[in-house]
Amino acid sequence: MSSEVVLLYLPEEKLRHRVIIHLEEARFRVIPIDQQRAVAAMARSQRPAIILLDQHAPPKGGRPSFDLCRELKRSIITGPIPIIVFLAENDQVGRIVALELGADDCVTKPLHFRELVLRIKRSLARAGHVPKPKKLRPSQE
Repeated sequence: MSSEVVLLYLPEEKLRHRVIIHLEEARFRVIPIDQQRAVAAMARSQRPAIILLDQHAPPKGGRPSFDLCRELKRSIITGPIPIIVFLAENDQVGRIVALELGADDCVTKPLHFRELVLRIKRSLARAGHVPKPKKLRPSQE
């Protein structure tokens, strides 16, 4: 399995489960989080290769996800980590705000999983993550 760790904040349980399946099939290790308040601490302690954040209405007593994106990007520890934000379909204002606050990319829901995997790989490549070469079987050498 790849050493690339994906921190996934997606409160919708069914969608989170589907995203995890597709990312694991693409050889990513996924750390799923369903509580917004845990994202920043988990990002600091786990140092993932990339963070996926859902932009949604803030939970009661919570804060907008865009504030979380800004906090992560301003941190010395988490600032270099690429962030992809999930947005509602046709949310042009959300896309602009996310990019202005430091998101590296945005993906609209409903998610197209192959596109998501490709965008993750592109964001990681731009951030300087080099994929490990595949090991060849003796018959392939």
